[in-house]
Amino acid sequence: MADERLFNVIISSQQQFVEQLVSHRLGESYLRIDHEPSNEQSKDLGLDIATEAARTTLMALADKAVTDVLGSKLQPYLRHKPQLQLVR
Repeated sequence: MADERLFNVIISSQQQFVEQLVSHRLGESYLRIDHEPSNEQSKDLGLDIATEAARTTLMALADKAVTDVLGSKLQPYLRHKPQLQLVR
């Protein structure tokens, strides 16, 4: 408990379960955009950490994750046109 390993295992298990469930239900319509932090970046991050360093690290991870998929996997989602008509 001192090194928060149990907590990390529980959170990780829940994350994996939800990803498998959503991936199974949505199939090709599901795209997860994520980028794992390096060991150095992980030092800035935590569940209750809201520092400028954490914000900067998260923004850099988001930028990297999007640029990794922007030219390839993300394009079909950006070109999608909804088939449903909204009635007002």
